[in-house]
Amino acid sequence: EKSFERKLAELKKQKEQGVLQAEQYAKLRKEATEELKRTSKLIDAYAPMLAAINSDYLQPIERQAQALAEQGKVDEAVRLYEDLKLQDKFHRDLDMKKQWDDDIEALIPSLERFSQTLVLQGGAENFQRAGAILKDIADSNPKHALRNAEYAEFAYLQGKSTEAEVYYNRALSQSDIDRFKRVEWKLKIADIYHERGDLSKSADVYEYTIKLIQDLPSDYLATSQLLIMTDINFSTVLLEMANLFEADGQAKDTKEMYKNACFFLEQAKDLLEVLKNDLLDYNQIYITCCTNLLIVYRHLGYTKQERQIMQVLDGLKESVNEGKSQSLIAVSKAESAFMKGDVDEAVRQARFSYEQLEPLFRSNPERYRRDMLRTLALLGACLNKAGQYAEAIPFFEKAEKIYKTDKTEDNQTRDADVLDNVYQNYFNALCQQKRYDEVCAKFEDYVSLV
Repeated sequence: EKSFERKLAELKKQKEQGVLQAEQYAKLRKEATEELKRTSKLIDAYAPMLAAINSDYLQPIERQAQALAEQGKVDEAVRLYEDLKLQDKFHRDLDMKKQWDDDIEALIPSLERFSQTLVLQGGAENFQRAGAILKDIADSNPKHALRNAEYAEFAYLQGKSTEAEVYYNRALSQSDIDRFKRVEWKLKIADIYHERGDLSKSADVYEYTIKLIQDLPSDYLATSQLLIMTDINFSTVLLEMANLFEADGQAKDTKEMYKNACFFLEQAKDLLEVLKNDLLDYNQIYITCCTNLLIVYRHLGYTKQERQIMQVLDGLKESVNEGKSQSLIAVSKAESAFMKGDVDEAVRQARFSYEQLEPLFRSNPERYRRDMLRTLALLGACLNKAGQYAEAIPFFEKAEKIYKTDKTEDNQTRDADVLDNVYQNYFNALCQQKRYDEVCAKFEDYVSLV
């Protein structure tokens, strides 16, 4: 974090001195933020492993390195590990593998601890070194499921989803895997497909994983937690698929998707209510579940259930303070009011959602990007419906700017449905304002993006 703060201070100084243009500053600031996010994820994942090491069984130099790491002297700990030349020994032993299997196995725990210490030191170069070590370990024995999954997780946290998929599949190809691990790794692959925008593949894997979970011991808390998250994530994918079908004029094919989503969400909601006191993130998970249920009930025409879930969300609104939670609830209410023709209420709730989300988006654009796009599209559509076209246009412009700024192919694929919605309403607002030349220009922008 200190390194991040120093970097931001340096960028700000360069901007003030005129060394950096506003666009360059924004780009470099975004890159620094992404680096901090990756660092935080990796440290959160690896710090507990180092804390759990029993140093009584370590070689004297490694014991000293671990003691330095615990004291926060990570740079010194890394230097001691480098003095051990573990990677050189490992590669030499790999070249003579038939004679030196025992030596390789003896080196691997020390190499894993070295990679964990490199992560704590931070920085892109150290992450690459740590990843290279874990990849070497995984490649040294393709049949060792846990080591391949460990590298897959590291690659996933670094944003290398394609590589993560390869190593998770390699781990899953082994027959003697713990059943909980098999489910956990399958869910990771489903998440990768979802993030990539391959909704059909993601849905297939989630559906298969639910069957695996049903074979696990039913009285385990871990089983219930896995089922809750799988149900919710699967329903989210189904809803996104339904949105794409509707945008493509195939609304009649979506009813079964909504019914399936309804079944899994109600199952998750029932489990959540039983485990209310056992889950750390209960409020956030429950809000997500209820928000998705509200959408499903509305599309299926289940008016009684929709009223009941609205009452639940009203109750939750009083108990949560986080901006995103408030925003999610408001978006659901705005969509519901919009469908019922209550335009004033739809505008009010959509505005409230935007106001809650806007400061969060400013502080972390990547994390809240999709939420902000959805909210801007909804608020613009509500203002259009209310005849407030001039006021709607700036929100469409904001959505367009966000979409154009992020060139990530996975994000653009996932947000294609939102983009269509934004531009259709954008064209309408410009036409109503008789700004026809701008409509032609924006249509060209739209064609270039899709």
